[in-house]
Amino acid sequence: MSFPDVGHLRHAASTPVTGDSDVTRGERRRRSAARLTFGLLVWVGVGAVSNAWGRPLPTDAAAIKRGGAIYAQNCATCHGLKGKGDGPVASSLTPRPTDFTSGVLRHGSTDEELVKSITLGIPSTGMSGFKGRLSEAEITAVAAYVRSLKKP
Repeated sequence: MSFPDVGHLRHAASTPVTGDSDVTRGERRRRSAARLTFGLLVWVGVGAVSNAWGRPLPTDAAAIKRGGAIYAQNCATCHGLKGKGDGPVASSLTPRPTDFTSGVLRHGSTDEELVKSITLGIPSTGMSGFKGRLSEAEITAVAAYVRSLKKP
Protein backbone atom coordinates (compact mmCIF):
# COMPACT_ATOMS: atom_id res chain seq x y z
CA MET A 1 0.00 0.00 0.00
CA SER A 2 1.39 3.39 -0.90
CA PHE A 3 0.46 6.73 0.55
CA PRO A 4 -0.23 9.77 -1.60
CA ASP A 5 2.43 12.44 -1.85
CA VAL A 6 1.58 15.26 0.60
CA GLY A 7 4.77 17.25 0.12
CA HIS A 8 2.81 20.06 -1.50
CA LEU A 9 0.80 20.51 1.73
CA ARG A 10 3.93 21.16 3.76
CA HIS A 11 4.96 23.72 1.18
CA ALA A 12 1.57 25.47 1.32
CA ALA A 13 1.72 25.76 5.11
CA SER A 14 5.17 27.30 4.97
CA THR A 15 4.43 29.70 2.12
CA PRO A 16 4.32 33.31 3.33
CA VAL A 17 0.90 34.93 3.33
CA THR A 18 0.54 37.79 0.86
CA GLY A 19 1.69 41.06 2.40
CA ASP A 20 3.36 39.37 5.37
CA SER A 21 6.64 38.01 4.07
CA ASP A 22 8.07 37.05 7.48
CA VAL A 23 5.14 35.00 8.81
CA THR A 24 3.90 31.74 7.30
CA ARG A 25 0.23 30.93 6.92
CA GLY A 26 0.55 28.19 9.55
CA GLU A 27 2.20 30.59 12.00
CA ARG A 28 -0.60 33.16 11.51
CA ARG A 29 -3.20 30.46 12.23
CA ARG A 30 -1.33 29.37 15.35
CA ARG A 31 -1.07 32.96 16.61
CA SER A 32 -4.73 33.61 15.85
CA ALA A 33 -5.78 30.47 17.76
CA ALA A 34 -3.57 31.47 20.70
CA ARG A 35 -5.14 34.96 20.84
CA LEU A 36 -8.63 33.48 20.71
CA THR A 37 -7.85 30.93 23.43
CA PHE A 38 -6.33 33.59 25.69
CA GLY A 39 -9.30 35.89 25.17
CA LEU A 40 -11.80 33.16 26.01
CA LEU A 41 -9.89 32.18 29.16
CA VAL A 42 -9.85 35.77 30.37
CA TRP A 43 -13.51 36.32 29.55
CA VAL A 44 -14.83 33.03 30.98
CA GLY A 45 -12.47 32.40 33.88
CA VAL A 46 -10.31 35.05 35.42
CA GLY A 47 -12.15 38.13 34.18
CA ALA A 48 -15.49 36.95 35.50
CA VAL A 49 -14.29 36.39 39.07
CA SER A 50 -11.27 38.64 39.43
CA ASN A 51 -13.16 41.22 41.52
CA ALA A 52 -13.28 38.86 44.52
CA TRP A 53 -9.66 37.77 44.20
CA GLY A 54 -7.11 39.77 46.08
CA ARG A 55 -9.56 41.39 48.48
CA PRO A 56 -9.13 40.70 52.18
CA LEU A 57 -11.76 38.40 53.61
CA PRO A 58 -14.28 39.91 56.03
CA THR A 59 -13.56 39.20 59.68
CA ASP A 60 -16.76 40.49 61.26
CA ALA A 61 -19.01 38.04 63.08
CA ALA A 62 -22.01 38.72 60.80
CA ALA A 63 -20.09 37.80 57.63
CA ILE A 64 -18.67 34.65 59.22
CA LYS A 65 -22.14 33.64 60.46
CA ARG A 66 -23.60 34.23 56.98
CA GLY A 67 -20.74 32.17 55.50
CA GLY A 68 -21.45 29.39 57.98
CA ALA A 69 -25.08 29.17 56.89
CA ILE A 70 -24.08 29.01 53.22
CA TYR A 71 -21.35 26.47 54.05
CA ALA A 72 -23.89 24.24 55.87
CA GLN A 73 -26.11 24.18 52.77
CA ASN A 74 -23.41 23.74 50.13
CA CYS A 75 -20.21 22.34 51.64
CA ALA A 76 -20.98 20.22 54.71
CA THR A 77 -21.98 17.17 52.67
CA CYS A 78 -18.31 16.70 51.77
CA HIS A 79 -16.34 18.75 54.31
CA GLY A 80 -18.54 18.01 57.35
CA LEU A 81 -20.46 20.45 59.56
CA LYS A 82 -17.34 21.28 61.57
CA GLY A 83 -15.05 21.36 58.53
CA LYS A 84 -13.03 18.27 59.40
CA GLY A 85 -13.38 16.70 55.94
CA ASP A 86 -15.70 14.05 57.36
CA GLY A 87 -19.03 14.78 55.67
CA PRO A 88 -21.44 11.96 54.76
CA VAL A 89 -19.95 11.50 51.27
CA ALA A 90 -16.30 12.18 52.18
CA SER A 91 -15.31 8.51 52.32
CA SER A 92 -16.39 8.02 48.70
CA LEU A 93 -14.21 10.86 47.39
CA THR A 94 -10.62 10.61 46.20
CA PRO A 95 -8.82 12.62 47.33
CA ARG A 96 -10.68 13.11 50.58
CA PRO A 97 -12.08 16.61 51.27
CA THR A 98 -9.78 19.03 53.07
CA ASP A 99 -9.88 19.25 56.87
CA PHE A 100 -10.21 23.00 57.36
CA THR A 101 -9.59 22.77 61.10
CA SER A 102 -5.93 21.94 60.46
CA GLY A 103 -5.38 25.29 58.75
CA VAL A 104 -3.53 23.56 55.91
CA LEU A 105 -5.17 23.94 52.52
CA ARG A 106 -3.93 21.55 49.85
CA HIS A 107 -4.62 23.87 46.94
CA GLY A 108 -3.15 27.17 48.09
CA SER A 109 -2.88 28.96 51.36
CA THR A 110 -3.78 32.56 50.56
CA ASP A 111 -7.25 34.06 50.81
CA GLU A 112 -7.15 34.65 47.06
CA GLU A 113 -6.40 30.97 46.37
CA LEU A 114 -9.20 29.90 48.72
CA VAL A 115 -11.72 32.15 46.94
CA LYS A 116 -10.47 30.85 43.57
CA SER A 117 -10.90 27.21 44.69
CA ILE A 118 -14.45 27.85 45.87
CA THR A 119 -15.30 29.80 42.73
CA LEU A 120 -13.79 27.57 40.05
CA GLY A 121 -13.43 24.25 41.87
CA ILE A 122 -10.35 22.03 41.92
CA PRO A 123 -9.62 19.83 38.90
CA SER A 124 -9.27 16.07 39.43
CA THR A 125 -11.13 16.21 42.75
CA GLY A 126 -14.76 16.14 43.85
CA MET A 127 -14.60 19.90 44.48
CA SER A 128 -16.82 21.57 41.91
CA GLY A 129 -16.88 25.33 41.52
CA PHE A 130 -19.68 27.51 42.81
CA LYS A 131 -19.42 30.22 40.16
CA GLY A 132 -22.94 30.85 38.93
CA ARG A 133 -24.48 29.08 41.94
CA LEU A 134 -23.28 31.47 44.64
CA SER A 135 -22.73 35.20 44.34
CA GLU A 136 -19.31 36.77 44.77
CA ALA A 137 -20.34 38.03 48.23
CA GLU A 138 -21.54 34.54 49.25
CA ILE A 139 -18.29 32.93 48.09
CA THR A 140 -16.29 35.51 50.05
CA ALA A 141 -18.44 34.85 53.15
CA VAL A 142 -17.87 31.08 52.81
CA ALA A 143 -14.12 31.66 52.51
CA ALA A 144 -14.20 33.80 55.67
CA TYR A 145 -16.09 31.04 57.49
CA VAL A 146 -13.61 28.39 56.31
CA ARG A 147 -10.75 30.54 57.65
CA SER A 148 -12.54 30.76 61.00
CA LEU A 149 -12.55 26.94 61.33
CA LYS A 150 -8.77 26.72 61.86
CA LYS A 151 -7.99 25.45 65.34
CA PRO A 152 -5.18 27.20 67.21
